[in-house]
Amino acid sequence: MSKNYKLIIFDMDGVIIDSEMNYLAEIELYLNKNHPNHTIKKEDLYCLVGVSWDEHYRTLAGLMGENIDPIELRQSFDEFEESIHRDYKQWIFPDVLSTLDRISSSHYTIALGSNSSTETVHKVLDTLDIKHKFKHALSGDQFSKGKPSPEMYNYIISDLGFKPEETLIIEDSPSGIHAGKAANADVVAIYDQYFKMDQSKANYVVQDFKQLEKLLKI
Repeated sequence: MSKNYKLIIFDMDGVIIDSEMNYLAEIELYLNKNHPNHTIKKEDLYCLVGVSWDEHYRTLAGLMGENIDPIELRQSFDEFEESIHRDYKQWIFPDVLSTLDRISSSHYTIALGSNSSTETVHKVLDTLDIKHKFKHALSGDQFSKGKPSPEMYNYIISDLGFKPEETLIIEDSPSGIHAGKAANADVVAIYDQYFKMDQSKANYVVQDFKQLEKLLKI
């Protein structure tokens, strides 16, 4: 990698934490409890991975096919979610902490931009004790549009005083990769081991954080 990147922006779900299969399992539990006659299979839920929360609930409501209002569905799921305990320390991908330490001790500035809710982003970072490593840790619900819109990435790059060509974004989902590319930044995709997502638009694909370290030469 020959470019002189200065800013690295991480996605969270599917990059920092191995959360997406866990989230889908929670949705299955919700459906089984609150809509026991549903016919949705886990594979039907794969389309929810990486999308904004508005799109998430619109799509889920469509899959349910019961003329359910997406806003009411979100409120209902939020209530259900309060009963769930998530052990984020068990969800963190291997080598994330050591790689973040290596990056932090180098010349890079680090930020985070996630489609998860602001509450979830802060809960994850606080639990893992890594919030201090990020100059910004922002959520899609802080913007008018989440990914695949580049709005969040455009804001982070500009607000931290960098240029898109100085920025490398670490993603996994097609919507996140699209957002990064639309922000005119280069994108590294962490290989998707579950969903066979199309990551072909990324500039680089790495298997894990050890390969990311090699790419960054740290």
